[in-house]
Amino acid sequence: MKKGFTLIEIMVVVGIIAILVLVVIFNVANTKTKSRDTLRIADVKQIQQALQSYFSSCYAYPDTLSSLVSDCNGKAILNSLPKDPETKADYTYFKNTSPLKFHICTTLESSPTSGRAGVASFGAGDSCDGTVAKVFDLVGGV
Repeated sequence: MKKGFTLIEIMVVVGIIAILVLVVIFNVANTKTKSRDTLRIADVKQIQQALQSYFSSCYAYPDTLSSLVSDCNGKAILNSLPKDPETKADYTYFKNTSPLKFHICTTLESSPTSGRAGVASFGAGDSCDGTVAKVFDLVGGV
């Protein structure tokens, strides 16, 4: 009687190992996606706080996010503007003067777990794309 494994047994073990490797790879990729989305939301909230600070000093919201590096009195608010963790692009910002509100937008890689945040109606072209479920739209104002 020969000792050893048959070809079928070896193929079954290799198949099981391949399935386990695919599951691990998928979970690692999914974790990276979620962590980038978490960072995007944290960045948007940091920008929101900086906008509120700017408003407290200058009684208006800035025309561009680059104005958040220092306010109207020259006081530093942010050391540097946060950028998208994957594309390194700036976050989208719109302001409206009547009513005094702003939008900060970013596109998430996965759908937000808590739904869309604070969507308000703006004029055409002055808001995040509301048709995309993966857009995180933070609205603030006074």
